[in-house]
Amino acid sequence: MSFWGESSSLLCAVFWATAVVLFRVAVRTVPPVELALFKSTFAFLLFLVTWLFFPAFEDESALSGRDIIVLILSGVVGIAMGDSLFLHSLKLLGASRNAILGCLFSPFVIILSLIFLGERFTYMKFLGFALILAGIFFAVYHKSENAITRNNLILGTITGVLSILCMASGMVITKPVVTDSSPILVAWIRLIGGAGGILCFTILTGKFFQMTQVFKSRLPWKVMIIGGFIGSYLALLTWLIGFKYTTASIASILNQTSVIFILLLAAVFLKERLSPLKIAGAVLSFAGVFLIFSHA
Repeated sequence: MSFWGESSSLLCAVFWATAVVLFRVAVRTVPPVELALFKSTFAFLLFLVTWLFFPAFEDESALSGRDIIVLILSGVVGIAMGDSLFLHSLKLLGASRNAILGCLFSPFVIILSLIFLGERFTYMKFLGFALILAGIFFAVYHKSENAITRNNLILGTITGVLSILCMASGMVITKPVVTDSSPILVAWIRLIGGAGGILCFTILTGKFFQMTQVFKSRLPWKVMIIGGFIGSYLALLTWLIGFKYTTASIASILNQTSVIFILLLAAVFLKERLSPLKIAGAVLSFAGVFLIFSHA
């Protein structure tokens, strides 16, 4: 199953990079929370259809009640909170800078695994973490020529870091369950928590009516649907398959290549300037990720 795991992890990086570019286009006119709800709900329906009509992975162990609660919690943290913050950061920073922030995913997973799963944090991992932080600094430090205000830079960076922390937390929460379970079923239950969490947030904050009005307005449905299919369905499915059928180290380093794909795609399709600082940031961050997982 090594081939399945490695190829799926690499495909996940390509799918996610493509989706980020599409989400960057959509979030210009669609508020982040509404877009997060749409893509989670759309993916939920796609996974439901997949589970009902293509039960390819249903020879796995049944989920217990505790497993279901864990997966729903993972969806609330990793999808509802993580996606909403990510899309807000994407709107403020753009795809290129946000891609570099994504390199924090690996060290966050390591730190959380150290605390909750008892994994070791070696000197080489610490050096890799430092390289990633240096890469992020180079990528987000830019002068006004890039048409981004200082406030947007600060707020976008903070929300971006928080989004990655939420996603990493969701991954660590999911880890004990996904190994012996169906990736399709795991994804479907996590999306219940994701979409449900966003709905609860809008209701509790009194923004539910405002959200319904957004969906009645003119929206870039084509971009949203394609982005949701690629980013919330294909990327999530291939991520879980890769995470299941190969080691976490190999899956994570292949997933992290999405940084390079995002920078290239953003430069080609979004006309975001691929500056020397961004290139340096990408190289340093990717080197840090490689160093961390080569000593995992």
